[in-house]
Amino acid sequence: MVFRKERERGIMGSCTSGRDGSTILFDATLKGKTDIVHWLIDKGIDINVMDTDGSTALHIAASKGNTEIVQLLIDNGIEINAQNKDGSTALHSAASTGNTEMVQLLIDNGIEINFQNKDGSTILFDATLKGKTDIVHWLIDKGIDINVMDKVSYQLDIN
Repeated sequence: MVFRKERERGIMGSCTSGRDGSTILFDATLKGKTDIVHWLIDKGIDINVMDTDGSTALHIAASKGNTEIVQLLIDNGIEINAQNKDGSTALHSAASTGNTEMVQLLIDNGIEINFQNKDGSTILFDATLKGKTDIVHWLIDKGIDINVMDKVSYQLDIN
């Protein structure tokens, strides 16, 4: 309904549609509607807009495992290293869900692999704590820094 009204009026910008600051871009991303995301981008929607948690459509697409929308957003210039209020990037979301393909896609497109969120955690911490061993091994093979310490001086013991 909101999308139809906005489309009919020709309004783009960010088109906030929810109390949480979500937009029609967020809604289309959440629902996996690649064609709508593409149309919105073509119409000039701000793809870098953040919700009240500081997340972008890239965070949402990465957490949902939608590689097609992630690539579309990247190809159209979304800030790949955008951080939400916790200081997490889309890579943190992908690693914590265990989606190796998404982690690889983001890294192959230049996302910072050793980035630490506000707690000092890297994606290696997230993947380890969630038991995502396939991602842990893949990250180590990619050269992630295994000696990083978080803000409480916790260091992963990886041997």
